[in-house]
Amino acid sequence: MPSLVINILLAVLSVVGLLYLYQLISGWLLRSKNTCKQYTILQFDEREEDAEYVLRGHIAKIKSEHSEQYSCILCIEDTLNTSMRQVCKKLEAEYPFVIICKMDQIHEYIT
Repeated sequence: MPSLVINILLAVLSVVGLLYLYQLISGWLLRSKNTCKQYTILQFDEREEDAEYVLRGHIAKIKSEHSEQYSCILCIEDTLNTSMRQVCKKLEAEYPFVIICKMDQIHEYIT
């Protein structure tokens, strides 16, 4: 009986591994030959409570797509409250595609 459970578990893990391998290979084969960047501009309201979750959600999406080198998240510093500014600075240090900038600097990053 335990060998049956182990065999089923190994079969499930094998299928998951093959699906992940398929995702990596198809993403590599279907990637664009042009190196254009995708920009996400986040402007938070000072009273917004789930701003950290929104930012972490965008980071998770970029990481799951393996598009860190083609993506950039610009957080507008003018609208951040003190706690969110600290979170953004921590995430900016951790992820190179997260950038805190002022509203008038957006054009410099995009062009």
